Amino acid sequence: MPGGLKTRHRVKELAEQQLLSIMTLARRAKLSYGATRMIYHNPYHQAKYSTWYKLASVFDIPVAELVHVEGEQQQDTGQQGQEMDTTI
Repeated sequence: MPGGLKTRHRVKELAEQQLLSIMTLARRAKLSYGATRMIYHNPYHQAKYSTWYKLASVFDIPVAELVHVEGEQQQDTGQQGQEMDTTI
């Protein structure tokens, strides 16, 4: 992602809270076991919006609560610091 931002998801965390196995999660989301397994084990896995939507539906939450962008505040702070340095 531009500027060093990363997306991170909460699939594993939510599945564990609801005691869902990878297979059960895959079936409920109507995704393949392999794709679900890769997402489950990698919190930085990139997927299509439709995949996130299917997974969020299983947990009955909006996609925005399932996937979030990390580093937004750090990037803003860094940019402000750079702008200040160039104007001085």
